[in-house]
Amino acid sequence: MSDGNYELGAVVPIEAETIPDQTFDSWVIISGNPLITDSNASSTTLVMPAGEVVVAATYNLAPNWSKNPIITPNAQADVEYSSSLSGVVADPENDRLLFSKIDGPTWLTVASNGDLSGMPTGADAGLNIFTISLSDGVNPSKIATIEITVDQTSFDLWASGFGVSGRLGDPDGDGFSNEFEYMMGLNPTNTTNARLPTLSIVGGAPTFTYTCRIDVPIKYIVQTSTDMQEWDVADMIFEISEPNGDGTSTITVTSNINLSSDPQLFFRVQATE
Repeated sequence: MSDGNYELGAVVPIEAETIPDQTFDSWVIISGNPLITDSNASSTTLVMPAGEVVVAATYNLAPNWSKNPIITPNAQADVEYSSSLSGVVADPENDRLLFSKIDGPTWLTVASNGDLSGMPTGADAGLNIFTISLSDGVNPSKIATIEITVDQTSFDLWASGFGVSGRLGDPDGDGFSNEFEYMMGLNPTNTTNARLPTLSIVGGAPTFTYTCRIDVPIKYIVQTSTDMQEWDVADMIFEISEPNGDGTSTITVTSNINLSSDPQLFFRVQATE
């Protein structure tokens, strides 16, 4: 702004000062009735009227990250991840904010509204660092670092403990994949599979016994069929669970199907993470 005494009709140059983290917005008239050549230009002129004139520059303040680096909730390998950056930014004018990913592992997508999504894999386990840009469309972008720790899957932790890898691998050559042995509580490095599911007749009733893991969230469903075409869970009458002390439990399921009327009966167990 220029101060001084000017004649009526004088053309007076005015220039807004530069303020860190603020961008010039417009000139506003505080008093008087001058003619501003371009009220949206930081450097312009005004034509003096009669009397005193006061004009002021207004500014748009830059948005800010509330913290940097930003540590978001952990992700789980092979599980869809979602979070949001909307709660860690603020803008004085409540401008529409735009987010974009500048750098970091490819599994994470950053939407323009700050939503985070993606599915990391076991290869992404550990600390993942991303560089994110924040803009209000007026001021220079603000950069922040986001840290997301990806936890290994329970399978990966189990496999690491045995020194094996890959769900389809069969390091002990017993014909059972690592994934099968993981879900059934077996040892992938030992061909002695005493815990394989078994069938027996107990008190005249067909009985199915299998080992399941109780230390991880795996869902087990036992079904029966008389023809291996139609499978049902309705004919199960009870289960007996015996913890084995190693994160597994031995389950005994008895069917109420009368073998005298149905001389054959098949069992199967479905395991789902």
